Amino acid sequence: DHRDLHSFPTRRSSDLANYTAGSTLSGAVQLPTGASSAVLTITDQNGNIVEQTAVAGSGGYAPFSWNGTNANGASVPSGTYNVTATSTVGGQSQSATTLLVGSVSSVSLAANGGGVALNTPQLGAVALSSVQQID
Repeated sequence: DHRDLHSFPTRRSSDLANYTAGSTLSGAVQLPTGASSAVLTITDQNGNIVEQTAVAGSGGYAPFSWNGTNANGASVPSGTYNVTATSTVGGQSQSATTLLVGSVSSVSLAANGGGVALNTPQLGAVALSSVQQID
C-alpha cells in the first residue's frame, strides 16, 4: 500500500525531484502573506530553465502540477530537476518555500537511533521529521 507524502524541502525554496518521463510532478508553494504574485521555476541538472509558470494565490499553500514538458511543449527526459519559487510581496521579490509530493515505497530505520526515513522514488529518502503530511 503506497501513501502520498508531502515533504518539507531540505533547503529553503529549493527542492530536488527525480522526475520519470510521462508522469506528473505535484506539490505546493508556501506563499507568504501579502504575496501579489509567484513564479515556479523548474531547472535541469545543469541549471537550465525547463519551465516557468505563474502560481496563483496570495498567501498560504498554492498547489501546482507539472506535466513534464518544457516551455516549448516538448516532453523532457527522466532525471533530477530542481523546483524553486519566487514571490512578490510589497513590490519586493523573495523566495518561497516549495513542497513536493512523493509516494512512499518503504521505510528505513537508521542505526544507533538515527531516526526514520521514508523512501520515495521521487524524492529519495526523506527524514520523517521533514514530512508535513501523509495522505
